[in-house]
Amino acid sequence: MRGKWLRGIIIHFRYDTEESAYVDFIRKNVVSFETAVCKKYEKSRKQLVYNISRVSEEVTSLFFSLALAQKEYEMAKNSKTIADSLFTVGSQRFKIASITQADLLTLKLDALNAGNTLENARTTLNRAMSQLAIYLRMEKTTSIVAEMPHEPILTQIDVSKAIEMAHLYNPKYAELRQRRLESEQNLQYTKRSSAFNAQIDASIGFNQVADNFSDAYKKPLHQELVSVSVSIPLIDWGIRKGKVNKAKSDLALTLTEIEQDDLKMKEDIVLAVNDFNIQGKLIKAAHEARDIASVAYQQIQRRFMIGKTDVNSLLLARSRQDDAQRNYITALRNYWTVYYHIQSLTLYNFEHDISLYDHFNF
Repeated sequence: MRGKWLRGIIIHFRYDTEESAYVDFIRKNVVSFETAVCKKYEKSRKQLVYNISRVSEEVTSLFFSLALAQKEYEMAKNSKTIADSLFTVGSQRFKIASITQADLLTLKLDALNAGNTLENARTTLNRAMSQLAIYLRMEKTTSIVAEMPHEPILTQIDVSKAIEMAHLYNPKYAELRQRRLESEQNLQYTKRSSAFNAQIDASIGFNQVADNFSDAYKKPLHQELVSVSVSIPLIDWGIRKGKVNKAKSDLALTLTEIEQDDLKMKEDIVLAVNDFNIQGKLIKAAHEARDIASVAYQQIQRRFMIGKTDVNSLLLARSRQDDAQRNYITALRNYWTVYYHIQSLTLYNFEHDISLYDHFNF
């Protein structure tokens, strides 16, 4: 009995509108997805620079806490030395009835208070030094001497430029743009996936039976089959429409939140820049007041030595000198604190007019 040769080929086609919609969505938005990935990477880099900038801001605060504590300690030591000296001079003058006993007691009380102030200043100095050392990951007992920075040259920052730099480099703005993009893409996909679904199946087959191999490929018989199915939900209880409406609501909510966050960021920048732009004048005034107070105290001290002024005037002049010293350091501290805060918000070095992000070595 001879065998038969059978040859057959079947080609199957399928078109699904739901799958097609998804593929079409992916095709049309592939650039957007690639852009989203790039934006996430860019945001991560900006976040890194921002975190480092925040470290600079914190170090600045700790540095000036130490600088102020050092100055307080120096003034306390100087005040203790002067108070002891004045009490000695006062005791001699009291013996010759040049001052009253009340004045002498005032000088003695001032010397005792100066000793207490010195001890408190030493404790504050050690604490400030320890805090900075720990933050810098140094030994807790490391001795650190804070050198006061020079008086700043930059005294004005343009608020429009600060806002522009923040939009370019602040990771918060990158996050806002990413949230908007993702919300818009979600709405587009929800709309496409909520449309009706149609499915078309088609197949073409070729076959032949013959007594030998070569005849099996001659005059093939073909079969054709086409089927179409359309899925249109007559009643879906509003599920598809609800999904679209929810996506629209999510987008509207996201846009509102983005607008609010944007306004908050701008407000922070404007307030910080306005605060910074008056710091230069405050430093100049504090510097001048420090010099005047120092000269005034020296003059009153000489007058006290020769009996031309009283104890209260002397102590008042010294108090004013100490306050002027503190105010000057505080003015410098406020300047650099606000400056580094603006730098963190914008990732821009306004002193050297460069972007921290563009010049960061990743």
